[in-house]
Amino acid sequence: MDWVFELLEDKWGLHTFDRFAYDYNTKCKTFNSRFWCPGTSGVDAFAQNWSGENNWLVPPPRLVMQCLRKIRKDKCLKLGQTIDDEVLRAGINDPTLKTLASKMANHLVESKSDNTNQKYFFYFKKWESFISSKSNSAIPASPICVALYLTDLLDKKCSYHVISTTIYAIRWAHLLKNLTDPTENMFVKNLLDAAKRRLSKPVTKKEPVTTDMLLELCSKHTNSTDLLIVRDLCMILSGY
Repeated sequence: MDWVFELLEDKWGLHTFDRFAYDYNTKCKTFNSRFWCPGTSGVDAFAQNWSGENNWLVPPPRLVMQCLRKIRKDKCLKLGQTIDDEVLRAGINDPTLKTLASKMANHLVESKSDNTNQKYFFYFKKWESFISSKSNSAIPASPICVALYLTDLLDKKCSYHVISTTIYAIRWAHLLKNLTDPTENMFVKNLLDAAKRRLSKPVTKKEPVTTDMLLELCSKHTNSTDLLIVRDLCMILSGY
């Protein structure tokens, strides 16, 4: 399978870290292993920070979804790096606490279901793509930038669902990283209200059933001998 590795290196550049390997089969100088072995940089790939590396990933099939969650967390939100920075800032040196810190990000992401995380990640990436193209930061985000992005969505007549989910996704990313929520800004809240008023489908109330309607319905089936029709009429009249 070396040709596959070489092909993907040509496409994506030099891989710097093999996350699922041992000393006898690693493709990179640095690697993680399931158990200790000579040269390993750490046991349990999911307890390590993957950000800042071009990772080579060949996990067992049962771990593919867990890998995807890890990539979203470390590559997009850099949650592991945020926790490492907080640990360093707090002056924590105890090895046991550092090990707990490395596992903390996984538990934080599990505060939402996989489906919710996937949805929020998708909308956050759209926000990130938009604001990065304007040379501004996606996280931490400026409230005015979020408001301007929502204005763009309103101008494009995106649905209320899209706009509200975008707000929830930006909030989700910031709260995961223990940052100030930019969606608490009044510009953002008022734009959400505007979207709800302008873009939500109006509720069409049904006309109430009247006595005349019931009499007309009964008159149409006065001579009916069909037991199903008679039964339905009795149920309707009883319910009325």
